[in-house]
Amino acid sequence: YEQSLAINAKCVGTENESYAATLHNIADIRFDRGDLDRSLALYEQSLAIKAKCSGTENESYAATLHNIACIHRARGDLD
Repeated sequence: YEQSLAINAKCVGTENESYAATLHNIADIRFDRGDLDRSLALYEQSLAIKAKCSGTENESYAATLHNIACIHRARGDLD
């Protein structure tokens, strides 16, 4: 995924759905490895790009928002 992210950034930039999806996938891996801080940062970056490119009323945005909530739950941040 890291290589794909670099290629995507070079070829089409960082403000597109493909780049956001790759960030999301890397965040998934970081989450699975227990790196919640890095995972959260990547999900938030992906979320911002998705909001800018496609708005907030779509399945992709909702999936990333859900995963951010999962990180907060894993941390015990339930407020």
